[in-house]
Amino acid sequence: MAGGAGFIGGAVVRRLLSESEALVFNLHKCGYASDLTSIEALPQAAESDSNVTGTFHLLQAVRAHWEQLPSERRDPFRLHHISTDEVFGSLGATGRFSETTPNDPLSPYSASKAASDHLVNAWHHTYGPWQFPEKLIPVVILKAAAGEPIPLYGDGGNVRDWLSVEDHADALLLAATQEGLSESF
Repeated sequence: MAGGAGFIGGAVVRRLLSESEALVFNLHKCGYASDLTSIEALPQAAESDSNVTGTFHLLQAVRAHWEQLPSERRDPFRLHHISTDEVFGSLGATGRFSETTPNDPLSPYSASKAASDHLVNAWHHTYGPWQFPEKLIPVVILKAAAGEPIPLYGDGGNVRDWLSVEDHADALLLAATQEGLSESF
């Protein structure tokens, strides 16, 4: 896969890793919008794996549930995420952790818990899985939710046609795996 740390490429890689036995080689020139966190290999320990993938799947399910709620039930809806102090490393003989203590996980388990924390934080601040937050849809949603003016791009005359990244990934994989389809694109 070339470009597998980008928005669309990442969706294709995630789909291949989660729904096939494919061995994926990802070549990507990392830049400001690259996001390897969506496709990084997960730790092999069961607890660590559930910390990352379990949180990811939980967040997907919660978002799907939240999107189906009537508008009056969305504002009071809350998800409470619980982590561990191990994400902050070791204190030694004295000291205290606080909300501002930087992460310093020192084991695969604590690193997976820190990853879980970061997933929850990212989900809170982003619309849609793995889309870079400067893109139009996340910008508009975040500005509208904050009661801020929504930016106008250009003169406002541009028209865009939006496609779900997951649908796009499905189409790319279908074209790549179905004989004769790739010639029609």
